[in-house]
Amino acid sequence: MRKPVHLEATRVPSNMLIVGDPDRAAYLAEELLSNPKLINKKRGYYIYEGFFGDRPVGIGVHYVGGPTTAVFVEELAMIGARRIVRLGTAGSLCENVKLGDIVVPPSSGHATIGGLLKQYAPQGIPPLSHTPSLVLRLYEAIKSKGLNPVVSPVVSSDAFYAEDEGFASYWCSRNVVAVEMECSTLAYIGLARNLETACALIISDELLHLEKGHLDSLALKEEFVKAASAVLEVMTGLEE
Repeated sequence: MRKPVHLEATRVPSNMLIVGDPDRAAYLAEELLSNPKLINKKRGYYIYEGFFGDRPVGIGVHYVGGPTTAVFVEELAMIGARRIVRLGTAGSLCENVKLGDIVVPPSSGHATIGGLLKQYAPQGIPPLSHTPSLVLRLYEAIKSKGLNPVVSPVVSSDAFYAEDEGFASYWCSRNVVAVEMECSTLAYIGLARNLETACALIISDELLHLEKGHLDSLALKEEFVKAASAVLEVMTGLEE
C-alpha cells in the first residue's frame, strides 16, 4: 500500500470532516472538539484530532480545488480515514436557493471535460454520487439544527472566476442548484477507494445576484458551527 508523501501524520480517525479554510478548521476544532491536537501541518494540510463526545474525529483542510482535495483525500485514506464529509461553501445558481441555505448534494457533476477526473477514469465519465445513507442522515441532522437544507445535485468547477449568469442559467435549467470546486473529486475518490462520502455546502453568494456580495468564513461562523455539529453527530453515531 502506498504511503503519504504530503502528510506527516501516520494515522487519522476513521471519521474526518474536511474544510477548505484553515481558519474555519481552527475554530471548529476549538468549539466542537475536546482535547483537540494539531497532528499535521506539513504542506499546509492542517489536521486536528480530538473527541466529539467519546468518539475520536478529525478536522482537516483540503484548500481550494480538485487537485489539492484529491491529494488530501487519497492520503487520508492511506492512514485510516473511512468516512469523509466536506463542509464548505457554494454559490447559488437558482433563485430559490438563498444566502445561508445549505445544500446536501446526493451527486456532483463536473463542469470541465477532462482534467483530474479524466486522469482517474480515462475510459468514460465516472459515477459521482455520494453515499446515500450518509446524505439522508446529514439532511435530517442539519434540519434539526434549525438550518435550511436543500437536497439537490451540484456542479464542481475548476475556474472560480469563469462563472457568470450564463453559467448559472445553464446549470439551473438542468436542476443543478449550486456550484463549488471539490465535491465531484471527493465523490469519485470515495468510490475508487471504498470510502463513505458526503458534502454539506453553505450558500455564500448568489451568481444571479452578485451585487449581494460574498459571505466569508467568519460571517457564516454560526452556520458553520451548527452544520459541523450536525455532521459530527451523524458520523460518530454510525458503526465503524
